[in-house]
Amino acid sequence: MRLVGRSRKALFDSRRSSSNHILSGDVGLRRPAQLLHDVFNWVNNRRPDVDVDPRLDQRTFLVDPGEEGWDKIVKESSPMRAMSDLFWMSLPWLEIRKTLGSLNVLDIGCGGGYCLSRIEQMVNVKFDSYLGVDIQSHPDWPRISGDQLRVRFQAQGEDDPLPIPPSTNLVLSQSALEHVVPDLEMGRSLASHAACADHPVIQIHLVPAAVTLRLYRFHGVRQYTPRTISRISRLFGDETRPRLYSMGGRRCAAIHQQYILDSGDRREEDLDGYSKACRKAIEDDFKSDSRDPICYALVLQNGGAETLFDVCG
Repeated sequence: MRLVGRSRKALFDSRRSSSNHILSGDVGLRRPAQLLHDVFNWVNNRRPDVDVDPRLDQRTFLVDPGEEGWDKIVKESSPMRAMSDLFWMSLPWLEIRKTLGSLNVLDIGCGGGYCLSRIEQMVNVKFDSYLGVDIQSHPDWPRISGDQLRVRFQAQGEDDPLPIPPSTNLVLSQSALEHVVPDLEMGRSLASHAACADHPVIQIHLVPAAVTLRLYRFHGVRQYTPRTISRISRLFGDETRPRLYSMGGRRCAAIHQQYILDSGDRREEDLDGYSKACRKAIEDDFKSDSRDPICYALVLQNGGAETLFDVCG
């Protein structure tokens, strides 16, 4: 998603943004602004476990996908992308459908419809309706939607209200919220929808952790910690059950550094070697007690069994 702030009027807006600034790396920052972006985010990522939402059920994502699962991971996927795919695959989709009935999806920051195509392909589930929104249209949208009436895409300005169809019961985003300058404002819209809906609503947001400030540099506005994620979860009422999964760790970060950052992106030079190293890093992180995740999955659940997502860790 590229719902990025292009306004240069101010650097701070604590009511609209979960971070201590609204300086976006997506707009092509000059050197002084790059330095500010790094410093602001370094400060914002400190004290990750202070003032955390007491309702936030923090867990570590652990899964054994088996060979069939690993075979579905695209070889050149970054560790964070591979970990995200494993998370989507691990979800209890049959139980989610039982809880929600039809799957009416809002995909925030849909890009080229990655969540639509990858999730439906990986887990053999079909969304009953799908609305993908992003800051600008993508050339693949006409091809993906085709004559499917269930699939729609919409370009959305950063200051426009988030379009949430009343029937929406499953909200997804992957590596999107960090690009949204007013992520709290968006959170308020989603919280209002969940509170007013006459049906269960589940939201799943995958966001980068603090270590990606070094790994991805000027990527979006911010990274997330339990403290800053709590600013989002607190927008939701007591009827919402928030759960936060830590995903990956130091070994994933090291592989990203080795193959993607050091001496340029070298994945294509030895794709099999990289794929094996990435898998080993993920498996090693599953076995460790690392407190330095590479990303998080925030689950906000309104309705359904409390144990619905226990299979993820």
